[in-house]
Amino acid sequence: MTIESTTAPSTAALARRRVATVIVGAGQAGLATAYYLGRAGQECLVVHGDARVGDQWRHRYDSLRLNTPAVRDGLPGTPFPAPPYSFPTGKEMGDYLERYVERHGIDVQHSTEVTRVDRLGDGTYLVTSRDGALHCDNVVVATGGEHHPRVPDVSSLLDPGIRQLHSSDYRNPAQLLPGPALVVGCGQSGADVALELADAGHEVWLSGKVNGEPPITLGTRRARLMFPILWSSPTTSSRRARPSDAGCNR
Repeated sequence: MTIESTTAPSTAALARRRVATVIVGAGQAGLATAYYLGRAGQECLVVHGDARVGDQWRHRYDSLRLNTPAVRDGLPGTPFPAPPYSFPTGKEMGDYLERYVERHGIDVQHSTEVTRVDRLGDGTYLVTSRDGALHCDNVVVATGGEHHPRVPDVSSLLDPGIRQLHSSDYRNPAQLLPGPALVVGCGQSGADVALELADAGHEVWLSGKVNGEPPITLGTRRARLMFPILWSSPTTSSRRARPSDAGCNR
């Protein structure tokens, strides 16, 4: 998405729908922004590229769970409908976001991939998608920064017989060939996938910088007492990044 300034908006573009505020992105940040604007009596429209709200959570690997408990996963005005210290699945989060839109009457335009935002000479904005344009007074960009897979350059030099998958394409262990597996990246996705593959019987090597792991077993009473401390800690860690009996090497 490109953001530029221009002084020559086309008449056809300005004839499109005019709204006070356009929010680009229907994730947690975008919907929370829409909620507060609605409470303040401000008109807004949320646009996103998926067919349904929450699809960014539904289209990830099957075993995905949030790395924060449900008590921390709700948006303003609607707690997450699950036991406070359970860890919702990606699909459950997607469904929650969809219900959130319905409950609070948030105006959402689906299947709208924004390609650029132009600031016009009068200080307003033209938000352009593949299907048209929106003219508005304010724009909130809430798309996040993880839409473009990062693949090491060395991947192109590997033997074609080695199956390669980015985490955005990974769904479950059935996609892999028999034999050892290398997982590159020790973030939440990497740790989750590595543990799942080890549990499925693969010899797994996990490569990347280790950012620390919780010194407790999550889901226990001790974890609930310590969670506020972990929540405020600058050290990030994966919900599932802990030693596996199946044998996951680093």
